[in-house]
Amino acid sequence: MRLIVAAVVAVPATIALAAPPTFIVLSEGDAAPTVPGATISDISDFTSNKVGQVALRVLMPQGVGGVTGTTAQMLLRYSVTNGLERVARSGSAVPAQPGELFGGIFNWAGGQCMNDAGNVVFRSTINSAANLCIDGTSIPVVNGMMAPGLPGLIMANYGATSTNFARLSNQGHVVFSGGLNGSGVTSANDSALFLQNALVAREGAPAPGTSLTFGQFGGVNVVSINATGKVAFATDLQGGTAATDEAVYSFNNNTLTLEAHEGDAAPGLPGQVFGSLGFGSVHVSTQGHVSFITELASGTNVIYVNGAPVVKDGDAAPGYPGLTFYDLGGTFQLGSFAISDSGEPFFAAKLSGTGANAANRDVLYLGQKRIARKASPAPITDLAWNAYYTNSLAVNDSGQAIFVADLAGPGVTAANDLGIFAWNGHSVSLLVREGDVVAGRTVVDLAGPGPSVRLNNNGEVFFLATLNAGQTGLLRTNIPCTADMDDGSGTGTPDGGVTIDDLLYYLLAFSAGANAADLDDGTGSGLPDGGVTIDDLLFFLVRFADGC
Repeated sequence: MRLIVAAVVAVPATIALAAPPTFIVLSEGDAAPTVPGATISDISDFTSNKVGQVALRVLMPQGVGGVTGTTAQMLLRYSVTNGLERVARSGSAVPAQPGELFGGIFNWAGGQCMNDAGNVVFRSTINSAANLCIDGTSIPVVNGMMAPGLPGLIMANYGATSTNFARLSNQGHVVFSGGLNGSGVTSANDSALFLQNALVAREGAPAPGTSLTFGQFGGVNVVSINATGKVAFATDLQGGTAATDEAVYSFNNNTLTLEAHEGDAAPGLPGQVFGSLGFGSVHVSTQGHVSFITELASGTNVIYVNGAPVVKDGDAAPGYPGLTFYDLGGTFQLGSFAISDSGEPFFAAKLSGTGANAANRDVLYLGQKRIARKASPAPITDLAWNAYYTNSLAVNDSGQAIFVADLAGPGVTAANDLGIFAWNGHSVSLLVREGDVVAGRTVVDLAGPGPSVRLNNNGEVFFLATLNAGQTGLLRTNIPCTADMDDGSGTGTPDGGVTIDDLLYYLLAFSAGANAADLDDGTGSGLPDGGVTIDDLLFFLVRFADGC
């Protein structure tokens, strides 16, 4: 085999797989789009949709390109097709609002602030008042306007606290929290949750299905809206005890439905009652299914989807006979899970049982599929998984997933120990690693105050990284398919297609026993095992025949 392949393709000195191509979308220090002569001085965070667009807030230094203190903030939209476009800029005219100018511009980090039409929901100061804006073309919420569903009360202090937020559906529905002012308003009832012009819930009002009242609403991970405008949210409750003061609700067709209440019986788990509900992510799917994570009163962590438990502490860990899950959701924070639109959870957990210990018990699963385990081989020569940033987990509607992980092994230092990895549906691959050079610039840090990574349905991955000179950049890459090994150059660089070049490169790697050929542990799961055997060859050939 080695001689036949070598006659067709030159054998590279080192047989390894390169990460897929990565591109810098925009970096601090770059020219500011649409503002001639100005530059970018700050990129903080960004939001995205499912179809390949992102929106990011940037700052420009004053005194450069005519930028002043009142014109230094800008909201940009980006796609591969259209490049960078301006959505709104401080000091510029507000569309359809004659004589009014945008003041400060602020966007919310995370998902669901940009819909698949490319519209962006953000907050701006207009006429000295905080306003909720969509794409710079409409002003659905203005401080001082009548509060929907609450006659005699007005919106107040919108955007004044970190708990204010907004989410945008594909049909243009906006769910948002805000403050209230008017007769009878006190600190116990001065906030509310709204959907467009409808009141969803008000602090201090009766919470349906309980004998308690609503507390405050807030937190970017505990409110979700689907394409048709169904809302799911977690909330504090007032008037009870620490064992009954949290709940999850949904709102659809002007109806509030209690999904779960701390202290109530947990469906599907006889004898168990719900415990904490307020710290985990809450999701609502296109089909209207609500999912959340809870810690039962017994201390067991459970992920619920559509009213039923789908995975919990104590369940058997697929692929590891005799081992079970515990600490579902990870140690960084309760609620560290993502979920596909079909209801398949992507989660972190620990393993319990014979042979599981602190050195190897941390795992990542997508539904029933093993994705990674601490101390097991990572898709890089001689390296192993060390730790996972569970707040980086993301999964798209095709079942592809991404996560940020620390590595351990020879040559690993603080300058190269962190990487972004992807599950393409068949195997895990490295996308980018600290120390990589992108467009002549070194990726210095992928974590910052916390990983900022987004995945869309095209398999595109956008992320923030600190580059050399301490400048933050927004970068883009793609999840490669398993069989995409080489672009014909013999360097192991994927090119987005599957051709004879990929087969020849893999056969070289396999015949050399190179780490690049380690694709499967014999289970068909796409997990490397640190060795190169016939199992790896068979796995590759199946993926090659399928075109990915």
